[in-house]
Amino acid sequence: MKKKAFFGLGNPGPQYRSTRHNAGFMSIDSYIEKYNNVIKSENKKNYMLDQINRDDDRLLLVKPMTFMNLSGKAVRQVCEKKGLEAGDIVVIYDDVSLPTGKIRLRDRGSAGGQKGMRSIIESMGTDLIKRIKIGIGPKDDRDLRNFVLSGFTKDEQEPFEWTLNQVVEAMTFLLDNDFKETMNRFNGSSWEADSD
Repeated sequence: MKKKAFFGLGNPGPQYRSTRHNAGFMSIDSYIEKYNNVIKSENKKNYMLDQINRDDDRLLLVKPMTFMNLSGKAVRQVCEKKGLEAGDIVVIYDDVSLPTGKIRLRDRGSAGGQKGMRSIIESMGTDLIKRIKIGIGPKDDRDLRNFVLSGFTKDEQEPFEWTLNQVVEAMTFLLDNDFKETMNRFNGSSWEADSD
């Protein structure tokens, strides 16, 4: 049985639930809500994990509970416990440089200033980590911390919901296709273009 894991990044606690920085958590929740096929759950100190068995694959959906800046600690712990390599995981997180209503997939690269991703690269010892980045920009005149810990405006709600749906579709597509194909299919799509 092959194992794959999606790690959605965010901060634990009700005060952070609907903030921009929790887009990764919301993606995991959206996937579970859509398919409702979790067979096993684990609620540990450093992570929450839901398991889905699909054909010959074991799919793990994980939310690190270490707070964003220490995400790598939880990712490494899950990988060691479940026998996962860097190539078996996909990390989903917010990206302030992308507009709300857009996602971007990458199969490697730097953290681009996202501290959760930076922690994961450092903990795993490689930047060859697949990722789905969720647009939460453009940033306004607030400092970065206050911006990412704010909620979406009324005008941003519809494009953000569209984005979450796209992430769930990309996750689903990836289960039966390789990451290059998934990038080709989903990179370049945006709420703006889709709503024209």
